[in-house]
Amino acid sequence: MFVEPLGLRLPVKCFVHQRWTTEPLPAPPAIPAVNANPLLGYVRPATGGRLLAGLETPDRPEYQVPSSDFHQSELTVGPELGEELRNNLTPILPMLASTT
Repeated sequence: MFVEPLGLRLPVKCFVHQRWTTEPLPAPPAIPAVNANPLLGYVRPATGGRLLAGLETPDRPEYQVPSSDFHQSELTVGPELGEELRNNLTPILPMLASTT
């Protein structure tokens, strides 16, 4: 990107880091960070008595960066992915079933 004036194009792949935080929970979660690879997600405690969870979506299409003035804020996350994450992780963290 920054070397385009030199006639070079570096391979850059942009992706959306798909993560969510819950609203504060009644009791702060006393869990370590958990990489739940078979469930395509991870979760860890976050500030304010919340949980931070992330979703892996291996089939997400690649976004072709059109120019060097591209900004990651142009990428979006489908609203259905939050529900998918909740469904994936609820078996190991039942508290997620009632969170928003």
